[in-house]
Parts: sequence; C-alpha cells; structure tokens
Amino acid sequence: MPEIKNAPRNGAPQQIQKRYAPPRAAVRQGKGDRIFSRAIPLLIVILLVSLAAMLILLAVFSQRTAAIEARYAEIEADNAYKQSLLALAAAHSTEIAPIDEPKIARAAYGSDSEILDDINSKYAILIDTESNTVLASRGGEEKIYPASMTKLMTLIVAVEHIADFDDTYTFTYQIINPPTLAGASVAGFSVGETVPLTDLLYGTALPSGADATAAIADYVAGSEEVFAELMNEKAAAMGLVSTHFVNASGLHDPDHYSTPHEMAMILEYALEIPLLREVLSTYQYTTAPTEQHPDGLLLTSTIFSRMYGDEPETAEVFAGKTGYTIEAKNCLASAARTPDGHVYVLVTAYADGNYAPVYDAIDIYKKYIPTSTEAIQ
Repeated sequence: MPEIKNAPRNGAPQQIQKRYAPPRAAVRQGKGDRIFSRAIPLLIVILLVSLAAMLILLAVFSQRTAAIEARYAEIEADNAYKQSLLALAAAHSTEIAPIDEPKIARAAYGSDSEILDDINSKYAILIDTESNTVLASRGGEEKIYPASMTKLMTLIVAVEHIADFDDTYTFTYQIINPPTLAGASVAGFSVGETVPLTDLLYGTALPSGADATAAIADYVAGSEEVFAELMNEKAAAMGLVSTHFVNASGLHDPDHYSTPHEMAMILEYALEIPLLREVLSTYQYTTAPTEQHPDGLLLTSTIFSRMYGDEPETAEVFAGKTGYTIEAKNCLASAARTPDGHVYVLVTAYADGNYAPVYDAIDIYKKYIPTSTEAIQ
C-alpha cells in the first residue's frame, strides 16, 4: 500500500481539518457579545431604579416646598390678623379720655445702697419713690419669673385700652377652661356669666384670677397672644429693657420674665393711675349680681388676707400683688406709705412658702424705713 505522507494523527487530511476549525478570534468575539447582551438588561434595571428614585426625591421635594409655602402663607395670614387686632386695640385706646402719663424712671443706686440679707427671698429690691433711689437690694437686676405679679402690667394695659368700664363681658367655655386646666388661680366666674368690666379688674387684682385676665385680653385684643404684644409695647414705652411677657396671667414660660427692679417700676406706674391705686388697695370686693351668682362673688386680696398692712409699725402696706408658680416660687410686689405720705415700693421674689414674702416685706420695711417717722395712729 502506498505510504501517505504528513497525515494528521486523527487520520483526517490536514487541509480538511483547517477548513472546519473556527478561527480563535471569532470564538473570543462571540463570548464578548454574550456577556454584553446579558449586561444590557441589568443596566436598564439600574437606570429604571435610578429614575424611580429621582422621581420619588422630586415628589418629596415638591411636597416639602408646598408645605413650606403653605406654612409661610399661614404665618403671613396670622401676622395680618394680629396686626388687625392691634389696630383695633389702638382704635379702642383713642376713644379713652387721656390719662396723665406717669413718669417713672429707673431708680439710682447710691453709695449707701445696702445689700439685703437675712431674708428668705433670693431676690429683692426696696425703692424710695420720693428720691427715686435704691435703699437696699439683693439681686435687684437679676432675671426672675414674675408669676402673677405680671397682672400689674395686665391692669395697666387694660385701663389704657378700655374706654367704658360700664361695658360688660360674657364668659365662654373657651375663656374659662384653659386657665382651669392649667391649674391657675381663678376668680370664679362661670360660663355664660355677663359681668361689668370693672369686676374684671378686681377679679384680676384681688384673687389673682386668670379667668379675669383671659377675659380682659379677649375683650381688648381678641386673644391673649396679641394682648401680650400690647404689654410688651407698654414695657418698651416705659423704658423696661429686661422684661418680656408671653401671657396676661403670669403662667410660667421661659420667655416670660422681668427683674425685681423693673417689676417695682411697674407697680409704681400702676399706683399713679387712680383707678388702679384703688383696686390694688382693696381688701375685699363683691362683684355685681348675676344669674350665675345672685349675690355676686366675694373677692379677697391675696396680700391683705396674709397681712393687715400695719405690721411694719412705721408705715402701712397699702397696695400690692402676690405671685406664685413652681418656677418663680413665692413673689410679692408691695407698696408702703408713712403717715406723711412718703411711699416705698418693694419687690421680693423666689421665696419658699406663702408667707415668706410677707415676713420678708415686714422685716425689710421695719429695717429700712426711717424709725424717726411718726408712728401710724
């Protein structure tokens, strides 16, 4: 048999083997196409997820933008409402007969101003209103929470914005319920009860009624928030730089504060208004008869129910306002008068116990009112 030269080992001719063997480059290109074709769906999924996430973020952003715009519109409307109430309150005040504006200046400390010690109250200041000097002080310029001493400013703003005290006010559930729920002291007015505005002054000053202060704020300004703005405007007009009010009753708020010195100035200012001098000097007062209270309400002063007024011996404590909250502790703004008419104002704050400010006041008046003054008959 003839010999076949150069035959491949598998028995096939070399030229046939080359004809059917796929090129290596073609094999590599086919694998790349398969990998790429598999990656396309994954890339599409990633793109779709990214697009969905962007749409969600856009929706959230749009919602937040809409909420901000709505809140801004709400604030604008609220501010416009407050401005209208303030304008209304200002209009009321123009109808009032002019009041001689008391001129109360900040008292001066002298070289002989003493430091108060041996008292329960953490803060105190005693001012001689005739010489307008500080006789003694203990943290007199420190920040305090005034509690119901706040009602002194409430009374001032009320008198300066109410034209006719023979006008009446009818109590509603919305006015009486909040101070009751807050645990504030109240005068005792009832839902549906219609009372003269004068009774609101006594209800504020004597039993320290938060129901009465809420009614005053509602009558004068339409809300307690707007009424507090009137209080702050008055404080600024009086030159008070460390006093700010949030409400008319003195319920605690971190942004509701004053100093002993400035509370003394507020008391002194109030006493220069004859109507308020009379109200703050009253021991007991009976409100007008109503359907809810046919015999009226007997209102008793929280200061005179704890002291007679003549305990200092050399002077008579003739006016004042107590205060208490947990944060403020017991406070007292009082005024004492000697037989010759010399007036002193005293503010004590942050004392433990209802009677602690009273005892402090008696001790301070005894010590710092000149003993040479003729004793009260």
